[in-house]
Amino acid sequence: MRSSRESIAEKLFEAMVREHHQRLLAFACSLTGELNTAEDLVQDALVISYRKLGEFDSSRDFGSWVRGIIKMKYLEYMRRRREIPLDNLVVEQISEVHQQWDGDAREEGGDVFQRLAGCLEKLESVSRGMVEMFYVKNARSEDIAREYKLQPATVRKRLERIRAGLRYCLEQKPTA
Repeated sequence: MRSSRESIAEKLFEAMVREHHQRLLAFACSLTGELNTAEDLVQDALVISYRKLGEFDSSRDFGSWVRGIIKMKYLEYMRRRREIPLDNLVVEQISEVHQQWDGDAREEGGDVFQRLAGCLEKLESVSRGMVEMFYVKNARSEDIAREYKLQPATVRKRLERIRAGLRYCLEQKPTA
């Protein structure tokens, strides 16, 4: 029979996972460039973090702790595949961006992905469709160009402008 202390720890762990899961997945995707691999890394890291929950220092940031585990799992994955991992400096830069997102979520009371969803909703339907094809369906600019009867260079330029607009939208302070 579990103690009430274990039950509380499990509920807190579950809440922390719900709060951080999307950002952890985004972090792993940033490292691997592959959603399936990223999902596996996050799942492995969460299993490890659950098993080591008693070792977690609650004064530390949960997201940072699990990202550290994800980094180790990523390096193991790359060694097993005999591939060259991202440079440590690049991994640290990616980690810093995700750390900032965690901080922004705490300060602003909103998750960056929720804010991004709001920014995406503001896009016209063609722009939103191009973003979905490129980032969700992993379509190439040539495929998007065919779909929208544009030149691939035009698609790349539009995506560049859309990204700049989304970046600007995300940098705006949310209104209460």
